[in-house]
Amino acid sequence: MLLNLSNNLLLNFAFDELDRRKVKVLVSDGVGLIRGEQLEDFLYTVGTDLLEVSSGDRFSTFCKYGPKEIVEYIENAFQKDHEITFKILNGEELSDEEQQFKAPTSLSVRSSSVTTDEGLERIQAWFDRDQDVATRFSRPPN
Repeated sequence: MLLNLSNNLLLNFAFDELDRRKVKVLVSDGVGLIRGEQLEDFLYTVGTDLLEVSSGDRFSTFCKYGPKEIVEYIENAFQKDHEITFKILNGEELSDEEQQFKAPTSLSVRSSSVTTDEGLERIQAWFDRDQDVATRFSRPPN
């Protein structure tokens, strides 16, 4: 089944390579910074349920993932990166798969049911509600 997602919420996340507990949220209309432990609640609140999976070329696919599965995907990738780094530091050989692995520096998620306008309202409400965020969500003036 093909979905027309052109008007649906699309979020991009950028991960701080030095402190992966910080996640920069990038949307067409603003930017905010949240902590990793807040990510699942944030994804649930704004209604994201699709994770972009890139095949390495210029094509990508959005796969159905709930907020919990998206966070687990990210955590598993960072754990694998940590294990590979540890192996390198200990002088161990890496498998071909480990040599090819790259931890995500960014990630895209989308909603199959929430429009961009509704998603931006939900994002703003989440940042307004959660007083314990790394920074406020900022949108350019109209």
